[in-house]
Amino acid sequence: MQKKGSVVDNIKKMEFEREERRKKFEEAKIAKADRAAANAAAGKNLDIDFDLMIQQAKSKAKPPLQHIEAKQMKICVCVRKRPLS
Repeated sequence: MQKKGSVVDNIKKMEFEREERRKKFEEAKIAKADRAAANAAAGKNLDIDFDLMIQQAKSKAKPPLQHIEAKQMKICVCVRKRPLS
């Protein structure tokens, strides 16, 4: 059986979540406006949402591995590409 204050607690929880969503939306809106201004200054004509998604994906990507000398490699792959004609 639920206690009597559970409805009030749920309302407070919903209000808190609503405020969090509003904060995130405002932050995203500001970031989008900043990115649009930066793109306009750089002369880029890009979709802002797509540009922000690319930026987020790049920030999550791991840095590339350091170059390894051929002597240290255990596997070597060679490819010969033939011309189309």
